[in-house]
Amino acid sequence: MIVPESVRTELREPLGSLMDFQSFISSYGKRKIVAVGDAVVLALLRAKIESFVSVFDFSTRRNPIPEKERSELAAKYPEPLVCENPAGTIAEALEQSAKLVLKTGGALRIVGEEDLAALVFMRLCPDALIIVYGQPEKGVVAIECNEASRRKAENFFRKIRKG
Repeated sequence: MIVPESVRTELREPLGSLMDFQSFISSYGKRKIVAVGDAVVLALLRAKIESFVSVFDFSTRRNPIPEKERSELAAKYPEPLVCENPAGTIAEALEQSAKLVLKTGGALRIVGEEDLAALVFMRLCPDALIIVYGQPEKGVVAIECNEASRRKAENFFRKIRKG
């Protein structure tokens, strides 16, 4: 599915609670976490928190991450599930891979762009999981998975399908 620009604009706003990283750790650090984005996954690892699901694409803000960070992710997750997801889209492969990794936990490396992965996980996550992703220059966004968050995600998917 190609995500229309109007929906991408809406998705630039936080889908959950915007907070600084330390507040996130204090509030949710002991919970089962789905971390979306290289910077967030790395920040959690450095805080000695291993997320239930880690989603990354070896880039931040559409620029490749430094080799040191790439090596750090590759060492921690030597055999991630891999799927393709072109920029500005939500590929069927991303949805299927998200379903798989949510069953057992682990890592998902996206070839392309992982920016819209939080929305996919928001739609699929069972209650009690926490999704976290970065909001550039503002902090992180925490989404408590529940019926309301799944409904919110489904509303976005309806808008995407309408184009």
